[in-house]
This record gives sequence, C-alpha cells and structure tokens, in this order.
Amino acid sequence: MVDAIISPTANSYISNADAILVWAADPYKQDYSTVDAEQDRSLISATSILNDTYQTRYLGTITNAANALYFPRDKVTNPRTGVDFITTIYPDILARATALFAYYIQKTDRNLEIKTQSQGPITEKTLQGVGTFKYAAPTAVATQMKYTIPDEVLRVLSPLIDGGARNGYGVTIMGKG
Repeated sequence: MVDAIISPTANSYISNADAILVWAADPYKQDYSTVDAEQDRSLISATSILNDTYQTRYLGTITNAANALYFPRDKVTNPRTGVDFITTIYPDILARATALFAYYIQKTDRNLEIKTQSQGPITEKTLQGVGTFKYAAPTAVATQMKYTIPDEVLRVLSPLIDGGARNGYGVTIMGKG
C-alpha cells in the first residue's frame, strides 16, 4: 500500500488519489485512473528508482534523516515562485514526476526496466554480391539492470537535481532558472 505521508515508513512521493489527479489532468493519461495494487507498485517503484538514481544529486539538505525518503529538503527553491519549497510536504514537482514515471512503468508493463546484455562472439558472414560483414550477437546472460527514466519525467524533475537530469542517451535535461 502506498504511504505518501512524510515519515520513517513513507514509500512514495505521491498518494494514489493525488496521482490520479495528475493523470486525469493529462489528456493522454486519462486511461489510467482507477486505484489498484498495480498502481501502488508502480508509484512505489517510481519513487524507489528516482531515489536510487538521484539520491546524491538532489538539491538541498535532508530535513530529517529519520524519514524514509530523500525529501523534504531545506534550501530547495521552487523555480516558479523563487521561494524555497515548504519542508512539511513533498514538492509538487517531485510528486508529479513520480506520478508520471509510475504511469510509464505501468503502461509499459515494466519494460522500462531493461536488462543489458554482454557481447557474444564476433561472427563473419559473406553474402554473394554484397560482401563480407561482421556482427556480434548478444549473449543470453544479463549483466545488469538499467532503468530508463522517460524524458517527460526528467523535464519535470530536473529543477530538483544538481546539474539537471540525464536521460538514457546521456543527454542532460536542465531545469529553468
């Protein structure tokens, strides 16, 4: 079950009810508006992956180390208002990014989690009239898990990340300000 209340047991930056409001406000995400266990898992996974990815790059300082998540934080400025975020709630930017990421995790049937494969042996092939070419086939053994965070999520999240957020292609997405 999603626990989006700032505490030592929190596991998401946004509640299911608030996530539904985010999805309902986007005409392309209105197909995802019922509360169920999959949404809980997606919100918790999105929070966990964002924290694992950006834990050392979030701006500001954690206000209470006893809390389970990396927010709230002191000295993090809201780019829209120029005033620091309130430290008694999760920033709206972070909550929205978490909801969007959860949407993508669920809608892609968790295919944003990609197992990378190591390179297998080089094979040489000759085709008559074309020539000879070499290729490497991937092995069947997965070497690591890679999480792809969609660019839409990175654009929303980037104002909270020191140096902006990077997508899976190494492109840095900077926030305003």
